[in-house]
Amino acid sequence: MGKGGFKRGEIPNAEPVHVYLFGKSVDVTHFLRSHPGGSKALKIFQDRDATEQFNMYHSPGAHKKLKLMMAHAPDAPPTSGVATSPVGADLRRCASSSPRRASLSPTTRTSC
Repeated sequence: MGKGGFKRGEIPNAEPVHVYLFGKSVDVTHFLRSHPGGSKALKIFQDRDATEQFNMYHSPGAHKKLKLMMAHAPDAPPTSGVATSPVGADLRRCASSSPRRASLSPTTRTSC
């Protein structure tokens, strides 16, 4: 049991929180209380694409955890933003070829 008598990660009567990551709609509701950056960081990106921010701020361990969370996640809507843009496509391509790459400048074209 965590603070308040609830199991770790459990939030009673919580509205579902979905964040779009790597083209998937990931339910992060159960992770709100234990997210190291706080629940606000997740709620800010509710129903929005957070792929770029995730890549910038998370460790290889967090990437592994996300892969498990995304295993059965549905695809994000086609209108979800960065995931469907040319920049998003470049980010996905770079992320798949190099898991820990320096952030990309929006004005610089690179080949990964």
